[in-house]
Amino acid sequence: MKKLFLLVLAAAALAGLAGGCGLLDMSDDVTVQLPEQEFAFDLDADVAKAQLQQYIETLDPPLNTLDLTNQTEIPTEVCYGGTCVDVPRIQRTLTISVPAQQVDYRNELALKDAIETGRVSKVNIDYIKYQITTNSLNFDLPALDLYLDDLNTTSIQADSDKIARVASIHAGATGEDAVQFTVEGRQIMSDYLIQDFAFAFMSQAEFNFDTNVTRSIPGGQLVGKVIVRISFKVDP
Repeated sequence: MKKLFLLVLAAAALAGLAGGCGLLDMSDDVTVQLPEQEFAFDLDADVAKAQLQQYIETLDPPLNTLDLTNQTEIPTEVCYGGTCVDVPRIQRTLTISVPAQQVDYRNELALKDAIETGRVSKVNIDYIKYQITTNSLNFDLPALDLYLDDLNTTSIQADSDKIARVASIHAGATGEDAVQFTVEGRQIMSDYLIQDFAFAFMSQAEFNFDTNVTRSIPGGQLVGKVIVRISFKVDP
């Protein structure tokens, strides 16, 4: 009986240490891994073609009469009213932007309570990859840049944060690969998430058009998606 009493007393003492002093507290933070998030993008080279048309319309006559609507190449000369002139070298930086997508994790059921009670302690960018599903472009796209900004931002601003880049995409190429983060890209994205749990996600491609390289007018379409998986550390 005495041994039984001592065993009960020891168990109670250990329970007291674990509950009161915390010396045996085995609690730890919990990882909440969210499902993959997909952000679709669709780049239409007609946007670049329109930019070329706008530039041509600023040139002196008769060059400004050149209509690219039914053209696949920049002609070598333009004739208008009986006068023909050679088309000079055309060099332009053309930009194709993808409309912003608004991303808000504050209503994710797995995170909602932790956010409201201030228990989210860390965020981890598990991965960001991209997938090209359709590519009918007739030119190589040097790169596709990925940007973040505050929620409800609708287009890339001068102070938007570039976080990553999709490497050069060759004409007609499809497939999947990881994005290339900028030096501070992961940290910038983590800051958006740990502070606001929301952001605007945008992408943009720029490429140089030069008739000394090709006279083919940009055409085709690039369709794909960026795939993101994020996990959060939550205090118990």
